[in-house]
Amino acid sequence: MATPTYAAENDNFVYTNPQNSSRTDIKLFNLIVTSNYDKEAIDVKIDRGDSAVTASIYEKGTENLLESYSESLPPIKELRQLQARVSGTVTYNATVEARYRVGNNKSKIYVLAYADVNISAGTGWAQINKKPTNIWQSPDSSGAWVLKNRHQSVRNTKFPTTNLELNIQGLVEISKKVSLNMGFSFEVMKGMGFNMSGTSSETWYARLNYNGIVSIKTMS
Repeated sequence: MATPTYAAENDNFVYTNPQNSSRTDIKLFNLIVTSNYDKEAIDVKIDRGDSAVTASIYEKGTENLLESYSESLPPIKELRQLQARVSGTVTYNATVEARYRVGNNKSKIYVLAYADVNISAGTGWAQINKKPTNIWQSPDSSGAWVLKNRHQSVRNTKFPTTNLELNIQGLVEISKKVSLNMGFSFEVMKGMGFNMSGTSSETWYARLNYNGIVSIKTMS
């Protein structure tokens, strides 16, 4: 199993976004994801596993997970060719996963978004060849809560591209029973920034709409 390393050990993987100094770019394998958090306000832990590269983003100096991103690795033949820096172009499919928090900075509710991305890469460069045909969302494994009104789309109109943006929207709905099973009371859910219906002594629901962008780019 790969040993997780903090990106601070190698700043080549984490750097300030050149277009917006309050955002942070994080290099995975052939793809770079953009976090909405300032580089100086976060700790980034990168895990280079056997099947994917994952970046977990924490509030600086804490174990408070803000979001995470992962990129699946190419099949072994293509991976060896890229690692050996053999000349020529390799084309393969990668799955990108974004795990992001819904609610305020106290929230423990996360949504997962996925996209299958077709990539061509060579020595020192990569591109996204076409519009992803498979984008989906799911709740994380924290509890049996419901994700409603899911909508995901690609903002780009021209391919191939070195920059890809995905719109991610939906509604998180958590019932009283599910919330209590997760250890979250009415007041805790309210404190996480959720809109509450009913009262703490009756049947209630916690709901919150979310709307975000997953920004992905490649080495140019």
